[in-house]
Amino acid sequence: MDIDLSGEKLKSLHISSLDEEEDDEEVQNDDVEDEVSDEDDEEEDQVPMTLGFVEKPKNPWTLLRQYFPSKAGGTPVYAPLPEESTFHRTFFIFMCPSMTCLLRDQHEQWKRHPETPSRSVKVFRCQLPRVNSFYSSEAPAEDGTEQPLTAGAASNSLWPEYEITNEDEGEPDEEMTNDDGSASSLISRSRTDGSFGKLQTYFKGNGENRSWASFQERISLAPDQVLRYSGSGEAKPLWPVSSGRPSKLDIPKCNYCGGTRGFEFQVLPQLLYFFHVKDSEDSLDWATIVVYTCEASCEGGVGYKEEFAWVQLASQSISHR
Repeated sequence: MDIDLSGEKLKSLHISSLDEEEDDEEVQNDDVEDEVSDEDDEEEDQVPMTLGFVEKPKNPWTLLRQYFPSKAGGTPVYAPLPEESTFHRTFFIFMCPSMTCLLRDQHEQWKRHPETPSRSVKVFRCQLPRVNSFYSSEAPAEDGTEQPLTAGAASNSLWPEYEITNEDEGEPDEEMTNDDGSASSLISRSRTDGSFGKLQTYFKGNGENRSWASFQERISLAPDQVLRYSGSGEAKPLWPVSSGRPSKLDIPKCNYCGGTRGFEFQVLPQLLYFFHVKDSEDSLDWATIVVYTCEASCEGGVGYKEEFAWVQLASQSISHR
């Protein structure tokens, strides 16, 4: 399903594994106390969000890059803005599949001016006007006759490939709706049993448990979501826990124009299930990956521009009782 955002279609997300040589050195995740911005202390405002879900494509050829697909895994979110220069606007997320590498980078993430920028999770923005030197302004034929532009991918450890479909939050799929029009699998915000209020009261005084309960209650509206996107500039990330959040000073300015970066989308841990990540000591795991992008979506010539990803580790989550 395509979602119309600012007169354009939200079509594509690409998340891929990043192959790197790993050190065997064990790295501990230091706890770093920092002042979290006021906006993160408040509950997330009910700003309209677009949710991403994964499903196997009906026709694999529709995920070829010339169709600008939204996808996760395989060989790389598509988020056009109304400006002519951003008619084609895509984000590519690459990550090392080793948890050791992610833990190592946690030390650097908390440094305002890291000596070695985070290398286990990389986000790149690419944008082109409709008329450009790389793609025709006419849509390619959707008949499966197009062939891949290369013989194969360089990586030898690709994750399973899925199409990412988009739905507005709070609008359940018709297939999930009963004949009486109520979505039995979703939890209504107006439910009258008061169970969530009781849960919050029980967790009073325990910030981590309270944050986790709020996260679970919000996600339960659509449990299979793997992506939360908002181009409004007003939305806030949905944090699973209260610790491990960045302050405003932790979000660097744009490397290219010096402008402010703002929250645009986040990747949820549900994606790990669909990628069939094994449950082992060095298995990749996270609570959420929050991506901050240049609010001006600056141009600065043709090329890929690196944006900023903040990783909140799952190990910071509350323990289940």
